[in-house]
This record gives sequence, structure tokens and C-alpha cells, in this order.
Amino acid sequence: MAISTIGTNAITDATIATGDIADDAVTVAKTSGVGFGVQNVDQFRLTSNFNGDAGAITSNLSRVSEVGAAGGAVGSQMAFSSGVFTFPQTGMYLVEFRSAASWTGTILFHTTAIQVTVNNSDYTTRAEGDMVVTDPSGTWYGSTGTSFLVDVTNVSNVKVRFKIDAANNNVTTRGSTNVNLTYMTFTRLGDT
Repeated sequence: MAISTIGTNAITDATIATGDIADDAVTVAKTSGVGFGVQNVDQFRLTSNFNGDAGAITSNLSRVSEVGAAGGAVGSQMAFSSGVFTFPQTGMYLVEFRSAASWTGTILFHTTAIQVTVNNSDYTTRAEGDMVVTDPSGTWYGSTGTSFLVDVTNVSNVKVRFKIDAANNNVTTRGSTNVNLTYMTFTRLGDT
């Protein structure tokens, strides 16, 4: 069956027969990673509460792995040591950081940040999310998140870490061993 037009673009039997459209689509998919789905996903969570600043979160992190989860990771896994996350392979990654907090007191803030290094040494904040409360009464709960696209051109040099800034020790960053309260997700979107 010949399709003569779609909108204003003509597609002929000859074009379909030679396979130009299909060949071009496969070539683009092979070179860009588009069309083959997500190749790498990994997720970590904070496993216990802490009060005040964390600077870079260096401990109490665990890969999400309980029944009903995605098994912790799809494809190659992130490596974690002393607060620094190393990517398993080069590519473009979506890095997401979400935190949960509770607090009591006046004019309190809780800030989440994604920090990136491109030389395995100097870290720069590339994404930030903030919460502020000015009501002095009661206990409050909230969450914030941020994300950043990281172009991992070299797995030895390009790394990330996660930072929490809090007004004081009346602010608690919440963690759990079996619920995502404060957590990080790494998704490889394609080749760089």
C-alpha cells in the first residue's frame, strides 16, 4: 500500500523499499543511544538521621535494594567511597538529589546541593535546592530536591558528591533503611 503524503511531506514507495528511513534510524540510534532505553540506573539512600550540616555526606548511604525495588541498579553500578560517587562509564548522566527534613525553631533553612569535580579534586556546586521556614511554633516537615546533567568524559576525573547545609542542629536531615527519604538517583541517558 503506497502512502502518498503525510501532512505536506511526500513519502514514496521507492524510499520505503530501499530502506533509507529504517537504515538512517538505526544509524542514529546506534551512535546516540536513543531508542535503546536507559542503560544505567542506580539509586542510594541515607539510612539514618543526622542534625545540622553534613558538608559532603560521607557515610550512612546504602544502595536501594529491597524487594520491589529495581534491584538497586540497572546496568553498571556507581562506586561510592567517603562521600564521592564514581561513574561506571562515560556518558551523559542525570543526577538527582532529594532530601527530607524536619525542624523546630525560628527562621530555619535546609539546603541540598550537588557538587561536581572535573579534575578529581576541586568540587563546585552545580545544583541547589532550598527550604526556609519562619514560623517558630511546632515541628515542621519538608523536602527539597535538585538535579544536574553531568557530562562524564573521564570516569577518573568527573565525579559527584552531595552536600547538606542546615541552619543549626534543630534541623534534622531524615534517613531510613527501607524508605527513600533522602536519596540520590543516577541515570545514564546516552553517550557523551
